[in-house]
Amino acid sequence: MEPSKPTEGAEQKASMTQVYRVTTPGTTLQESLKEMIDSQQISPFLATDIMSIFDKTIVNVIENKCRNKIQIKGRIIDYRNCESLWTLMVKDANFKDFTSTKTVAYAKIIAFDGKNSSNK
Repeated sequence: MEPSKPTEGAEQKASMTQVYRVTTPGTTLQESLKEMIDSQQISPFLATDIMSIFDKTIVNVIENKCRNKIQIKGRIIDYRNCESLWTLMVKDANFKDFTSTKTVAYAKIIAFDGKNSSNK
């Protein structure tokens, strides 16, 4: 019997969750889990399960509970799209929401193209 291949939607979802793992909450959770593994408080298997729950939870929250809108203006100096994961490098980026405006010299924006995914 051949091992099954992940579906395209599963691959896209895996790429999307990897983006969230490098956020502050994701890296902090990974560091805490590593410390707990090193001190033998939890097993590596349990840490993997916890990260899986984190992945599912963050995707669910962003898809269903985040309704914030932000306007971004600037000059795109580089962009890439790989497996519906967009990376944009923006110069003189201006971020505006309902209450404030922030301008930065350079911004790296990573976005997942959810409309092309089959994970909804």
